[in-house]
Amino acid sequence: MAREECICRCIDPPALHFYGNVYSLDMSPLLDFGLMMRKTIDLLPRQAQSMIFDAMLKFNWFIHQKEMLNTFEEYFSEKDIAIIGSAPTLFGSNQGANIDRHQVCVRINFPRNDGMQSDRGSRTDVIFAGANFGTVPDEFRQESGWQGSTIFSGSYNKKYFSSTISKDIFYLPMSAIQATLEKTEKQFHFERKIVGGPPRSGAMFILFLLFYADSARIKIYGFSTERKSAMSTISPGSVISNYDEAKLLGAHCDPDEEIKLLKKLWNRGLISWFEMEDARS
Repeated sequence: MAREECICRCIDPPALHFYGNVYSLDMSPLLDFGLMMRKTIDLLPRQAQSMIFDAMLKFNWFIHQKEMLNTFEEYFSEKDIAIIGSAPTLFGSNQGANIDRHQVCVRINFPRNDGMQSDRGSRTDVIFAGANFGTVPDEFRQESGWQGSTIFSGSYNKKYFSSTISKDIFYLPMSAIQATLEKTEKQFHFERKIVGGPPRSGAMFILFLLFYADSARIKIYGFSTERKSAMSTISPGSVISNYDEAKLLGAHCDPDEEIKLLKKLWNRGLISWFEMEDARS
């Protein structure tokens, strides 16, 4: 899917900020100022607060969208990409070799390779770390596989990654999620059941690629096609654990809505999906 041509090109945003090997696409000075003024803003009526932060996010995106577009074009445009999620649906699939044949292998949140290479592949070129790593268990942070990978994450993980990761890191704009969801709602009629709750990291990265990487060929693996497996994830040591449903629904849209969106993308031919295609064979 070609990216939308409504990208504003009338300004050149600030260059990428280099912190050693860290490339920061975040944040605009106005948003920084707004966060410093948070205590003052908190005294305002809720509607006024919402309007202020919405305006700041839009300004942040106006400044940084070209940087994000250029970065995604460099890494992903016209590439054959495998996105490997954390659903337990790959157990026994023997898809490891097929996954490793893709030009770019993207894993969501954690490498999760140890002991599962035959099903989940052995390569990790890119990790999209959408989770907040200040809240995840220590065993997840200690997994091998980080050092050889390029990391895409949010600014909330700067403290963690800046001190532990030596490979290139790209911090995406805070406003990217909101802007991308607005595009998604308009183009795919996606309605979030919980206001402000985006899909989980894997689905968000798929949307980023569809909107900001020209002609990327995307195949997804380890993405659930039904709610039961969508409420589970693979932990280190090939252990299946269940999400806390209350916490999940407090931060994200309902998994049923996420699955419905991914099926819509698959039915339109915008992505390939191992689990859907395997069920048909």
